[in-house]
Amino acid sequence: MQAFTLEQALQEGRIFVYNKSKPKGDILITFVQPSSGKNFVATIPKTWIPICVSDTVPLQVIEESVDFRSYLQNRMLQLVPRKEAETLLASTEAKEEWERIYTSKFAEDAVPSTDDEEKPTKPTVDVQKYIKEENLLVKDILERNAENGPSVVLNELRSIEEELTPADFTYVLQNSEGRVRAWAEKKLSANSTEA
Repeated sequence: MQAFTLEQALQEGRIFVYNKSKPKGDILITFVQPSSGKNFVATIPKTWIPICVSDTVPLQVIEESVDFRSYLQNRMLQLVPRKEAETLLASTEAKEEWERIYTSKFAEDAVPSTDDEEKPTKPTVDVQKYIKEENLLVKDILERNAENGPSVVLNELRSIEEELTPADFTYVLQNSEGRVRAWAEKKLSANSTEA
């Protein structure tokens, strides 16, 4: 199967991309319109859902951008066909992730927490063993987002899924419940069948 190209995406009228940066982080691209010198900025957040670049940058400017093509060529961004992206974005999980991204980082109406108390979290496995074996990224996500609910935790984990190891999935499995635990279990079984 041939790779989906920028020319095909331009013909579809909307440009969707996945953030494939490693290590995963937000990508900020400045587009310059050659004729006017006007700048457009697109932020591709650290997430597992496709982001529509053409919502903030005109198609012609995207087409002429050498920097954008460089991000695609270096595989930091991956183009997503419009139909596939729109179908995925219509799902409940994607809508929850969209809310998490834009409420937590960009929304002006995000309500700060009024809790003065820190809620203690208690891990159910030997943390010292885990610290020696793996990085603390997963532990941090579970602890930071515990009070925000399983959707927030799951979306954070899915956004860095490609960087996680079987030990990370095991840690999630042992320290979570419900949807998050089911997701980790599914990932662990997928890893064991690939091995």
